[in-house]
Amino acid sequence: MSRLLKVIAAALIFAAPFAQAQDAPVPEKRVVVSRDRDFVGTDLSQLFDTTFEACRQACEAQDVCIAFTFNQNNKSCFPKSEVTAEEEFDGAQSARVVRMTPEAMALAETRAAEIAFLWRCPEIYTNLMENVKQTRVSFPFTLNLTLSQAINAFIKAL
Repeated sequence: MSRLLKVIAAALIFAAPFAQAQDAPVPEKRVVVSRDRDFVGTDLSQLFDTTFEACRQACEAQDVCIAFTFNQNNKSCFPKSEVTAEEEFDGAQSARVVRMTPEAMALAETRAAEIAFLWRCPEIYTNLMENVKQTRVSFPFTLNLTLSQAINAFIKAL
C-alpha cells in the first residue's frame, strides 16, 4: 500500500502540471543546470543581451542542441552541439538537455491514465500541490521531502 501511495504521489507531482498544459504527462526534455560552470564545446550560435530563459528556449528549439552556457555577467548565451569539457566560471549557468526515452514516455502515459480519476477531485489535488509548494528545499533533498509531504497530504485528503 505504501508503494502505491508513493507512485500516486510521484505521478501527481511530476505529471499534474503537464497533464493540463500539454498532451504528454511529462515533458519530452528538460534541462539540468550547473551554476558557475562553463561548458566548453561546439557553439551552435552566440546570442547577446538575452536572458537565461531565452537561452534555454533557443537551445530546446534546436534538436542538435545538447547543452548551453549562459553568462550572467554579460547576458550572453552559447547553445552547444557538443560539450568537450567543463570549467569553473563565476557567473556562468550551464545546462545539459536531458531527453526522455520512449520507454519513460510510455510509462508516464500509463501512470497518468491510472490516476486520471484524481484530476476530478480538486480537493485532493489542491491539498497535494499546496503541501508540495510548502516543502520545496534545495537539491538533493527536494524529491524526498516533496514525496513525503505529498503522501501525507494525500492520506489527509482521503
